[in-house]
Amino acid sequence: IKKQNLELQNESLYKDIQIKNLDDEIDLLKNTQLSMNNLNRICEMALLETQLKQTDVRKHVLDSEKGIIADRVENEILVVTTHDINAKFGVDLKQVLVREGKDNQLIISGIKSKYIGSDRNISDVKISEIREIKYKNGLISNKSVLYDKANIQRANNYAQLYETEYQKRLSDGLESNFLDEAVVKLSQNFISVILAPLKKEISFENNSTEEGVPIFDYLNSEIEAKQKEKIRIQEERNN
Repeated sequence: IKKQNLELQNESLYKDIQIKNLDDEIDLLKNTQLSMNNLNRICEMALLETQLKQTDVRKHVLDSEKGIIADRVENEILVVTTHDINAKFGVDLKQVLVREGKDNQLIISGIKSKYIGSDRNISDVKISEIREIKYKNGLISNKSVLYDKANIQRANNYAQLYETEYQKRLSDGLESNFLDEAVVKLSQNFISVILAPLKKEISFENNSTEEGVPIFDYLNSEIEAKQKEKIRIQEERNN
Protein backbone atom coordinates (compact mmCIF):
# COMPACT_ATOMS: atom_id res chain seq x y z
CA ILE A 1 0.00 0.00 0.00
CA LYS A 2 2.83 2.39 0.91
CA LYS A 3 4.44 1.64 -2.44
CA GLN A 4 1.18 2.36 -4.30
CA ASN A 5 0.72 5.61 -2.37
CA LEU A 6 4.28 6.65 -3.19
CA GLU A 7 3.75 5.90 -6.87
CA LEU A 8 0.55 7.93 -6.85
CA GLN A 9 2.32 10.82 -5.13
CA ASN A 10 5.14 10.69 -7.64
CA GLU A 11 2.69 10.57 -10.53
CA SER A 12 0.75 13.52 -9.09
CA LEU A 13 3.97 15.48 -8.60
CA TYR A 14 5.02 14.72 -12.17
CA LYS A 15 1.68 15.98 -13.49
CA ASP A 16 2.01 19.14 -11.36
CA ILE A 17 5.38 19.75 -13.00
CA GLN A 18 3.83 19.18 -16.45
CA ILE A 19 1.04 21.65 -15.66
CA LYS A 20 3.57 24.22 -14.41
CA ASN A 21 5.63 23.82 -17.59
CA LEU A 22 2.50 24.20 -19.73
CA ASP A 23 1.52 27.34 -17.79
CA ASP A 24 4.96 28.77 -18.52
CA GLU A 25 4.69 27.88 -22.20
CA ILE A 26 1.18 29.39 -22.44
CA ASP A 27 2.37 32.62 -20.79
CA LEU A 28 5.31 32.72 -23.19
CA LEU A 29 3.04 32.25 -26.20
CA LYS A 30 0.63 34.92 -24.95
CA ASN A 31 3.48 37.38 -24.43
CA THR A 32 4.78 36.62 -27.92
CA GLN A 33 1.27 37.09 -29.30
CA LEU A 34 0.97 40.46 -27.55
CA SER A 35 4.38 41.50 -28.85
CA MET A 36 3.39 40.52 -32.40
CA ASN A 37 0.21 42.60 -32.17
CA ASN A 38 2.23 45.58 -30.96
CA LEU A 39 4.89 44.97 -33.60
CA ASN A 40 2.27 45.01 -36.32
CA ARG A 41 1.64 48.66 -35.51
CA ILE A 42 5.32 49.44 -34.98
CA CYS A 43 6.35 47.88 -38.31
CA GLU A 44 3.73 49.85 -40.18
CA MET A 45 4.95 53.06 -38.58
CA ALA A 46 8.71 52.93 -39.01
CA LEU A 47 10.34 49.64 -39.93
CA LEU A 48 12.28 51.55 -42.54
CA GLU A 49 12.05 55.28 -43.13
CA THR A 50 13.89 57.00 -45.94
CA GLN A 51 13.79 60.20 -48.00
CA LEU A 52 13.00 59.80 -51.68
CA LYS A 53 13.86 62.57 -54.14
CA GLN A 54 12.73 61.67 -57.61
CA THR A 55 12.01 63.41 -60.91
CA ASP A 56 9.21 62.09 -63.08
CA VAL A 57 9.49 63.06 -66.77
CA ARG A 58 6.56 62.32 -69.06
CA LYS A 59 6.83 63.15 -72.74
CA HIS A 60 4.90 61.70 -75.65
CA VAL A 61 2.96 62.62 -78.77
CA LEU A 62 -0.74 63.33 -78.24
CA ASP A 63 -1.85 63.65 -81.85
CA SER A 64 -0.47 64.03 -85.35
CA GLU A 65 -1.90 65.36 -88.60
CA LYS A 66 -0.82 66.49 -92.04
CA GLY A 67 0.02 70.16 -92.35
CA ILE A 68 -0.40 72.68 -95.14
CA ILE A 69 3.05 74.23 -95.07
CA ALA A 70 4.66 71.44 -93.02
CA ASP A 71 4.51 67.78 -93.99
CA ARG A 72 3.32 66.79 -90.51
CA VAL A 73 2.27 68.59 -87.32
CA GLU A 74 2.43 66.90 -83.92
CA ASN A 75 1.17 67.99 -80.53
CA GLU A 76 3.45 66.74 -77.78
CA ILE A 77 2.89 66.80 -73.99
CA LEU A 78 5.83 67.43 -71.66
CA VAL A 79 5.42 67.24 -67.88
CA VAL A 80 8.36 67.30 -65.44
CA THR A 81 7.52 66.83 -61.76
CA THR A 82 9.86 66.53 -58.79
CA HIS A 83 8.89 64.47 -55.75
CA ASP A 84 10.20 64.95 -52.21
CA ILE A 85 8.90 62.14 -50.00
CA ASN A 86 9.71 60.96 -46.49
CA ALA A 87 8.56 57.41 -47.14
CA LYS A 88 7.94 54.62 -44.63
CA PHE A 89 8.12 50.95 -45.46
CA GLY A 90 7.23 47.85 -43.51
CA VAL A 91 5.63 44.46 -43.81
CA ASP A 92 2.06 43.31 -43.36
CA LEU A 93 2.39 40.70 -40.62
CA LYS A 94 -1.09 39.42 -41.46
CA GLN A 95 0.36 38.12 -44.73
CA VAL A 96 3.27 36.32 -43.04
CA LEU A 97 2.79 32.54 -43.00
CA VAL A 98 4.21 29.98 -40.57
CA ARG A 99 4.52 26.25 -40.78
CA GLU A 100 6.41 23.73 -38.71
CA GLY A 101 9.32 21.87 -40.26
CA LYS A 102 11.49 19.05 -39.01
CA ASP A 103 13.52 19.12 -35.80
CA ASN A 104 11.65 21.86 -33.95
CA GLN A 105 11.86 24.25 -36.91
CA LEU A 106 9.56 27.11 -37.86
CA ILE A 107 9.48 28.05 -41.54
CA ILE A 108 8.41 31.64 -42.26
CA SER A 109 7.22 32.84 -45.67
CA GLY A 110 5.15 35.63 -47.19
CA ILE A 111 7.41 38.52 -46.13
CA LYS A 112 7.06 41.32 -48.66
CA SER A 113 8.06 44.95 -48.56
CA LYS A 114 5.08 47.29 -48.29
CA TYR A 115 4.83 51.05 -48.65
CA ILE A 116 3.15 52.21 -45.43
CA GLY A 117 2.83 55.93 -46.07
CA SER A 118 4.64 59.19 -45.51
CA ASP A 119 4.54 62.26 -43.32
CA ARG A 120 6.02 64.33 -46.16
CA ASN A 121 4.93 63.97 -49.77
CA ILE A 122 5.55 67.08 -51.85
CA SER A 123 5.14 67.16 -55.62
CA ASP A 124 6.28 70.18 -57.64
CA VAL A 125 5.39 70.49 -61.32
CA LYS A 126 8.39 72.15 -62.97
CA ILE A 127 7.16 71.99 -66.55
CA SER A 128 3.67 71.40 -67.87
CA GLU A 129 3.16 72.32 -71.51
CA ILE A 130 1.93 71.18 -74.88
CA ARG A 131 4.30 71.73 -77.77
CA GLU A 132 3.52 71.97 -81.44
CA ILE A 133 6.19 70.39 -83.61
CA LYS A 134 6.26 70.82 -87.39
CA TYR A 135 8.18 68.48 -89.69
CA LYS A 136 9.44 69.18 -93.22
CA ASN A 137 11.19 66.49 -95.24
CA GLY A 138 11.47 64.32 -92.13
CA LEU A 139 13.16 67.03 -90.05
CA ILE A 140 11.82 69.41 -87.40
CA SER A 141 11.18 72.74 -89.07
CA ASN A 142 9.58 74.52 -86.11
CA LYS A 143 8.80 73.87 -82.43
CA SER A 144 6.64 76.10 -80.23
CA VAL A 145 4.75 75.97 -76.93
CA LEU A 146 0.99 76.44 -77.12
CA TYR A 147 0.00 79.06 -74.54
CA ASP A 148 -3.69 79.39 -75.34
CA LYS A 149 -6.12 78.77 -72.48
CA ALA A 150 -7.40 75.45 -73.83
CA ASN A 151 -3.93 73.92 -74.21
CA ILE A 152 -2.74 75.26 -70.83
CA GLN A 153 -5.74 73.54 -69.20
CA ARG A 154 -5.05 70.40 -71.25
CA ALA A 155 -1.45 70.34 -70.04
CA ASN A 156 -2.56 70.81 -66.43
CA ASN A 157 -4.99 67.92 -66.77
CA TYR A 158 -2.18 65.66 -67.95
CA ALA A 159 0.02 66.83 -65.06
CA GLN A 160 -2.72 65.83 -62.59
CA LEU A 161 -3.17 62.47 -64.34
CA TYR A 162 0.57 61.72 -64.17
CA GLU A 163 0.66 62.73 -60.50
CA THR A 164 -2.14 60.26 -59.75
CA GLU A 165 -0.31 57.53 -61.66
CA TYR A 166 2.93 58.26 -59.80
CA GLN A 167 1.27 58.07 -56.39
CA LYS A 168 -0.33 54.76 -57.42
CA ARG A 169 3.08 53.37 -58.45
CA LEU A 170 4.53 54.59 -55.16
CA SER A 171 1.74 52.90 -53.20
CA ASP A 172 2.29 49.66 -55.14
CA GLY A 173 6.03 49.77 -54.38
CA LEU A 174 7.04 50.25 -58.02
CA GLU A 175 8.94 53.48 -57.28
CA SER A 176 10.92 51.97 -54.40
CA ASN A 177 11.64 48.36 -55.35
CA PHE A 178 15.36 49.05 -54.85
CA LEU A 179 14.54 49.05 -51.10
CA ASP A 180 12.72 45.71 -51.08
CA GLU A 181 15.72 43.62 -50.06
CA ALA A 182 16.56 45.89 -47.11
CA VAL A 183 12.95 45.93 -45.87
CA VAL A 184 12.65 42.14 -46.10
CA LYS A 185 15.93 41.68 -44.19
CA LEU A 186 14.77 44.03 -41.43
CA SER A 187 11.46 42.19 -41.27
CA GLN A 188 13.24 38.85 -40.90
CA ASN A 189 15.37 40.24 -38.07
CA PHE A 190 12.27 41.58 -36.29
CA ILE A 191 10.40 38.30 -36.58
CA SER A 192 13.44 36.29 -35.45
CA VAL A 193 13.78 38.41 -32.32
CA ILE A 194 10.09 38.36 -31.44
CA LEU A 195 9.79 34.58 -31.93
CA ALA A 196 13.06 33.77 -30.17
CA PRO A 197 11.32 32.98 -26.82
CA LEU A 198 9.59 30.02 -28.50
CA LYS A 199 13.04 28.35 -28.65
CA LYS A 200 12.56 27.04 -32.17
CA GLU A 201 14.93 27.21 -35.08
CA ILE A 202 13.58 29.84 -37.48
CA SER A 203 14.19 29.78 -41.21
CA PHE A 204 12.81 31.94 -44.01
CA GLU A 205 11.57 31.18 -47.49
CA ASN A 206 11.89 34.03 -49.95
CA ASN A 207 9.71 32.42 -52.60
CA SER A 208 5.98 33.08 -52.41
CA THR A 209 4.07 30.09 -51.07
CA GLU A 210 0.59 29.43 -49.77
CA GLU A 211 1.82 26.80 -47.31
CA GLY A 212 1.38 27.55 -43.64
CA VAL A 213 -1.00 29.66 -41.59
CA PRO A 214 -0.89 33.38 -40.70
CA ILE A 215 1.51 34.01 -37.85
CA PHE A 216 -1.26 35.26 -35.55
CA ASP A 217 -3.34 32.12 -36.23
CA TYR A 218 -0.29 29.96 -35.50
CA LEU A 219 0.19 31.56 -32.08
CA ASN A 220 -3.53 31.19 -31.31
CA SER A 221 -3.52 27.51 -32.24
CA GLU A 222 -0.41 26.87 -30.14
CA ILE A 223 -2.03 28.53 -27.11
CA GLU A 224 -5.23 26.50 -27.58
CA ALA A 225 -3.28 23.25 -27.92
CA LYS A 226 -1.29 23.93 -24.74
CA GLN A 227 -4.45 24.84 -22.82
CA LYS A 228 -6.19 21.62 -23.93
CA GLU A 229 -3.12 19.61 -22.91
CA LYS A 230 -3.15 21.31 -19.52
CA ILE A 231 -6.84 20.47 -18.99
CA ARG A 232 -6.21 16.84 -19.96
CA ILE A 233 -3.36 16.47 -17.46
CA GLN A 234 -5.37 18.18 -14.71
CA GLU A 235 -8.24 15.76 -15.27
CA GLU A 236 -5.85 12.77 -15.15
CA ARG A 237 -4.32 14.02 -11.93
CA ASN A 238 -7.73 14.60 -10.31
CA ASN A 239 -8.92 11.15 -11.31
